[in-house]
Amino acid sequence: MRKKARRNKKAAAVQIKKDNFLRNAAAWFTVFVILDFAVIMSTMKDTAGPITTEAIQSEVFTQNIKSEKMAAFEEKLEFQLYYDSVIGPATGMHSLKVCCPDGLVKEYYTYKMPWELILYKFSATIPTVALFEKNDDKKEGKIKILILDPKVQSTDIKQSDILMFIKKTGDYLPGYSWQADVFTEGF
Repeated sequence: MRKKARRNKKAAAVQIKKDNFLRNAAAWFTVFVILDFAVIMSTMKDTAGPITTEAIQSEVFTQNIKSEKMAAFEEKLEFQLYYDSVIGPATGMHSLKVCCPDGLVKEYYTYKMPWELILYKFSATIPTVALFEKNDDKKEGKIKILILDPKVQSTDIKQSDILMFIKKTGDYLPGYSWQADVFTEGF
């Protein structure tokens, strides 16, 4: 009989270990869910006051909208610069929407700069938009000059105008070395 009693104690001990394993697995699963939730919450902005993130402000209150009459387009173009909540936190980039020749809307990503640089006029007859990227670690910046008229070629912008624009950008954001490329991006 003593052997039976010992076996029952061993069997009970094994059963307890199995129950502990399931409890531990459930506890670890709960911990992972809580940690995942904590990570999500920590990436969200503090909203102690009224909810007015940059994206909501720019879309709702339209603070960063600019209308401009450009060559080659009959109607004014609307430009909207806003903080993109998807790509913005990772890159610091903003979205630039260009609207609406023939109902077409295009969207680009750029570092936030003043309108005078984004809508810089290289020529009165060439509609352009400048997009900016920068690398804070290397102190380098890239400028993409987009020509919005497909009839105009990238060689129609003078090299001297591009160099003046690079200098103006460097004056606005000193300490960076800038380079520019010209592309045709027609509507």
